[in-house]
Amino acid sequence: MDPQVLLSNLIEHGHMPPWLANHVVEIQTMSTVIPEKPTDTVKRLLGRDARRLDAFLYEYVENFR
Repeated sequence: MDPQVLLSNLIEHGHMPPWLANHVVEIQTMSTVIPEKPTDTVKRLLGRDARRLDAFLYEYVENFR
């Protein structure tokens, strides 16, 4: 998504203050330019593989309504 479109959406539809929306866009842009590499931290700490965010959200969807 174009950063300006994201910024506008966050402010207009997400009702975010401009300073916070700018920060979110900055982080989003940085994450696409410098992607993080996966680690084995969850496996080492919990003894199981990490779940994808969409799997977690699907499992706990009722907590977010």
